[in-house]
Amino acid sequence: MYYLAKFFELVGMGVLLYCFYIYFPDPMSYELLAYGSSFFVAGWIIEKFLLKG
Repeated sequence: MYYLAKFFELVGMGVLLYCFYIYFPDPMSYELLAYGSSFFVAGWIIEKFLLKG
């Protein structure tokens, strides 16, 4: 479960970094921002509440 949480966080940061790099002069779309943020937050929730409980 720990590795799943870290994988979700890595995917979220990867999506955000990739979109930031591709759309650099312009802001990234809200859809891609939501995808990246939701993956990261899902991993953070798994790590914070399910594993530390």
